[in-house]
Amino acid sequence: MPLHLAIMCGTPEIVQCLVNRGARLVSRVADGFTSLHLAAARGDVRILRAILRKKTAGHNIESDGDDDEEGEGEFDDISIVRTGPQSPYAATQGSMVIVTDPSKVTMEEQNDEEDEPNFYDNLGVISWDIPLSPLHVAILNGHVDIVNCLATEFGVDVNQPFVKKEYSQSHVLFSMLLAMHHPFEISKALLQTLLELGASSTQADMQHLTAFYSLVMVGESRLLDAIFKFDGPASHLAINHPTVTTDWRPRAVLPLTTAVRHKGIAMIEKSLDNGGTLSVPTECHRRFWARQGKMTKIEACMVQLIVKAAEFSTPVVVRKLLDAGADPNTMTIDAYALLDSDFGSSNNGRTVLDVIGARKDFLKSLIQHRSKPITSLNAELKSDAVYLDGLMEGTFEYSFVQKDLAMAKIAVEVIENELNSKRFTEAQQQEKQNADGIKHEIEALEKVEQALKAKGGKIFAELHPTHDGNAHVQHGRDRMPLVLDDTTLKKFEINYTFTDQDVGDLDMKQYLPLFQAAWDGDLVRVKQLTTEPQALNKSSSSLQLTAMHKVRLFDPFTIAVAQGHFKLARAILQDVEAQQVQADTKKTSCKVYKVVVDSNVNDYSSSGETDDDSDNDGVGVHFNIVNDQQTIDDV
Repeated sequence: MPLHLAIMCGTPEIVQCLVNRGARLVSRVADGFTSLHLAAARGDVRILRAILRKKTAGHNIESDGDDDEEGEGEFDDISIVRTGPQSPYAATQGSMVIVTDPSKVTMEEQNDEEDEPNFYDNLGVISWDIPLSPLHVAILNGHVDIVNCLATEFGVDVNQPFVKKEYSQSHVLFSMLLAMHHPFEISKALLQTLLELGASSTQADMQHLTAFYSLVMVGESRLLDAIFKFDGPASHLAINHPTVTTDWRPRAVLPLTTAVRHKGIAMIEKSLDNGGTLSVPTECHRRFWARQGKMTKIEACMVQLIVKAAEFSTPVVVRKLLDAGADPNTMTIDAYALLDSDFGSSNNGRTVLDVIGARKDFLKSLIQHRSKPITSLNAELKSDAVYLDGLMEGTFEYSFVQKDLAMAKIAVEVIENELNSKRFTEAQQQEKQNADGIKHEIEALEKVEQALKAKGGKIFAELHPTHDGNAHVQHGRDRMPLVLDDTTLKKFEINYTFTDQDVGDLDMKQYLPLFQAAWDGDLVRVKQLTTEPQALNKSSSSLQLTAMHKVRLFDPFTIAVAQGHFKLARAILQDVEAQQVQADTKKTSCKVYKVVVDSNVNDYSSSGETDDDSDNDGVGVHFNIVNDQQTIDDV
């Protein structure tokens, strides 16, 4: 398409020449961009005018043609036969629809029908892959002149949003928001131009997310000056208009709340100076909430500014809001839910003072964790003779303790190397800096706490003593850091804990003989231990073959296979299956197991499994299902 190529890299004179000679203006390139999109991306106003003035002239010619056709409309029984290429997909004949073969039609005829008007009837034409209009393209490329030309000379609506539909949802971006990714000066010029041309900061999507709210989320505080200057009345309305989430429990969030959560003190001060309110909800908010038809009251859904600041912002921001007139006894939305039974039950009633206290306690626990010195672990390990004393070499317990000691020594060596490394030294220095920063924040929070109390702030339990007082104790912190005290660091001990999925931890002294029998391959001893009661009074149940070590997760079957006692391993599998069958279950079939050790064990695997997928090289467990039931007792 010569015109599109000329728009991208040619001169305005070449474009004008092609336009004058009938180049197709409405043709699209692969992604759906028209010549108008390309001109907006190029940023040359002369090229844009050459295309759009041709559009104006073409529209006038088309209008004259329409008048001629209206004059012919009095001959109702005369059919007008049009020449030129027909639609490649269908033609009508009487009441039949004739579908032609698209493969016999050229691509140019499919994409570009010559009988279509060669002008843009809609200057907000959308591209295919990404639904962008020429205005959006000009904004994204930072072309202020193109935006001004489109709006002032050709009447483009500067409030046209970017709308992308995915499945059943629509994602909306406002034209002013598209200007925010540029450097500050370009963003400011684009924003000022859009506002002067009629863009409104009160434009909102279906969740009441306004353009002003979007700019607060992604923009700089300096850009708000342009909004307040060129869109003053609308911006003062938008600054106190909440967006509403559509979750099962709706939330109403103000732009100032988002500034408190994500922006700095400059954005907050500018919002407060230009009409941002701290006393929420106001009467306007209540009327707005009533129009939404929500069942819950707005107090249980509107996030309070000072509460959000107490949770996430610096103490400076909390103090700023408090000095600006925020209520020192402001409660969380969960506290309102606790006070009103219509909102359901809750045990998390908190005020600002509760939130500050919880945050301070959390930081103190971090300080306690960081201040704990990290010492060498060599002293935690004694000599091998201490752990192996009284054990007979070659037994299961001796081998188990010996391997546990070897693993512990390797772990100590790795830790010692890490403690002596340069990286650990640098990490300790960084930890010290972090600890100093946390201490400074704790001091600042204590000052905020004092300021709240001086203004009459109280915890939730003091304000509402008749309600559940457990809320303020937990401070809303479910995940507290691990604090290392003197009882946490223990000397190394051999872990003899065995467990079972049904009963939990087991008696070590009872189960050591079972693991020793599996170690020795003593099938008779294993059967004896797992079928006879172990207590002298015969009241205790027999040992379970499903018992395993709690940490290393080995069981009698694993030990038997590791020691090469495959006959015992097969018997264990069959006995374990028998133990899993309920007492009242009538068993008509059984599995006959076979433990195989050879190089072809992977041949029994599924066709989709490779050698790398196998975790037991050379060891396999096969079974055949044997059904002994041959007849039905009673039909």
